[in-house]
Amino acid sequence: MTDALGTKLKRAREASGLALRDIAVATKISVSALEALERNDFSRLPGGIFSRAFVRSYATAVGLDPEAAVEEFLAEITRSESEAARVATEHPEVTPEDRAFLDRQKRAIWLLQVAGVLAVIALGTGAAFAWMKWTRSSSATATPAPTTQPASPAPAPPPPASPPLQARPPATSTAPPPAAPNPKAAAGAPPVTVVPPEAPPPVPVTPQQQDPLTLEFEVTSPSFVEIAADGKVSFSKAMEPGDRQRIQALRELRIKVGDAGAFVWSLNGKPARMLGEAGIARSARITRSNFKRFLQ
Repeated sequence: MTDALGTKLKRAREASGLALRDIAVATKISVSALEALERNDFSRLPGGIFSRAFVRSYATAVGLDPEAAVEEFLAEITRSESEAARVATEHPEVTPEDRAFLDRQKRAIWLLQVAGVLAVIALGTGAAFAWMKWTRSSSATATPAPTTQPASPAPAPPPPASPPLQARPPATSTAPPPAAPNPKAAAGAPPVTVVPPEAPPPVPVTPQQQDPLTLEFEVTSPSFVEIAADGKVSFSKAMEPGDRQRIQALRELRIKVGDAGAFVWSLNGKPARMLGEAGIARSARITRSNFKRFLQ
């Protein structure tokens, strides 16, 4: 079985009588990154062209063929990624987002079940009410109303004898004169009820109307930086000391840096804490709900 690339580099360094500090001074690579390379811990390297540059510089410093070392490094990276993909397929990781999605599905199913039960109860209640109403109307129609026979009229008595006519004074009316109509009451209109106008509904605040996430950063030593704003890569560059950049996003920011100790940054004008130690690659995801955790 052939030795791994990191083992070969370490043996070549020891055979040359060099310490890791000597290699770090010659290649401008941090000691922690060189140690990770000798342990074949490629996950601690910045990745991309920076990892290949590290391998090439280290191999040159200890007297090995730099191109052959880079090819062997790429082959080991490919094998490592294939093994990681196989393990992830056999044992997929359940992320917090997956758990939250499953919880939402369970709540939705429960709400559908409750709605179904309430719909059945409502239909049953409506059917019972309609049946009771129909039964009462049928009973009222089937019961006939009692009929009454009109009584025979009694014979009219004979008219009394008419008394002799006498002169009578003319009758005078004692009824009070009719009251004069009240013009105000006759012409009065019904009271008018003033209905206040309805208040306009509140206007929902959309994400575009909220303040954006503003990221400002610079590097104190050579480092690769990649920034994705709202799911789209908007900055990807190998930066030199003193380089500055400003990026905004509406929902989230994703940060990848090759040297966490060289990355100095701020969020919405407030200084943020360091992402990690010098010479270590780091990444971070900043959203509106968690950005305060990154502030100093």
